[in-house]
Amino acid sequence: VSPSRYTFNIILKILSRSNSNDAAAKADDLLREMDDMPSVSPDSFSYGTCIIAWGRSKERNKFERVVELMNRFVGALEREKVNQTNGISVFNSVLSVCYHNSSFEFKAAARETADIAMQKLLKTKGIQPDITTYSSYFKILQGDVPADDALVKDVFARCMDAGFVTKEI
Repeated sequence: VSPSRYTFNIILKILSRSNSNDAAAKADDLLREMDDMPSVSPDSFSYGTCIIAWGRSKERNKFERVVELMNRFVGALEREKVNQTNGISVFNSVLSVCYHNSSFEFKAAARETADIAMQKLLKTKGIQPDITTYSSYFKILQGDVPADDALVKDVFARCMDAGFVTKEI
């Protein structure tokens, strides 16, 4: 009997909540194992949960690992190995990691990773930002934006066009 995606996702969720020093690496290994199996493939929940595991880790390179996972997800989308359904949740997981790791020590890396995620999202066919995406992105910026930042202007214009501008944004 082969484990199902549901079983793998439960284990990934447990690892994402673990305080173990190697939980994120174990989650990443499990995600790769899923990807290599012919009978089970990861979904957006799998990728998002693994991203959250890296975000909770104490690893110094956590943002690089988060970007690498996001890129793996987009690659899987392009190869049609994963469904677009709820794909925005993967990008929202990246932004969540950035927001929750925006202390002075990680602020620059969090901002850079958030920008990379938004750029990648805007180029990914079939997935559109939602209110959570915009809200998270602008929370990360927290007014720390040069007046000529083209990406931020583009994202804000898209947010306005989508009707998602709120008091919070």
